[in-house]
Amino acid sequence: MPEHLNEDVLVFCDSDTAFIRPFGIDDFLISGKPGLLDVDYQSPDVHRWTDTACALFGLDVADVPVRNHVGNMICWRRDIALAMLELIRERGNRKWQTTLLKQSSISEYMLYGVFVRSVIGYEAAGHVPSTIPLVKPSWEHDIKSSAGLDEFFSEFEPETIAVMLHSKDNVPVTEYRHHLERIWASTDPDGPITT
Repeated sequence: MPEHLNEDVLVFCDSDTAFIRPFGIDDFLISGKPGLLDVDYQSPDVHRWTDTACALFGLDVADVPVRNHVGNMICWRRDIALAMLELIRERGNRKWQTTLLKQSSISEYMLYGVFVRSVIGYEAAGHVPSTIPLVKPSWEHDIKSSAGLDEFFSEFEPETIAVMLHSKDNVPVTEYRHHLERIWASTDPDGPITT
């Protein structure tokens, strides 16, 4: 998308995401700059994706702290994304797509996060590291029962603007739409969602 769009900042939003309140550009900015998710979350996937990013960028894994940049709503600066793709192309000596397709495990969010944090630097990249939970994911919640859904929808951080209920959980939207409408109506002065 960075190669085909002209906007300065791109927002990647998970297809399983539903918004729970009105939001605007300020929800994505910290001190006037796009926040980039940067949290201390460890998993085998995060470690593997960090290793892949380091190899692609020519970084020594020992010099790159493992941080998580994977989320359900992530801001990228277009110019930085293009610079990242150019570095991958240069180091691979082939199209960036071909280089990425040769990797056995990859995360675009981790590639971008490692590039910003350890290649360019936050200041030069025009980003600010962020721990703001823009999206509440269902990953660690039992949402397959009515009680589980009620609990999931009972509490949110003030900065949260959306929820992500994973399609792999096979919970039909009809089972939780009333929660979305209730929360939206309580936060939007213009009233409930209309269909």
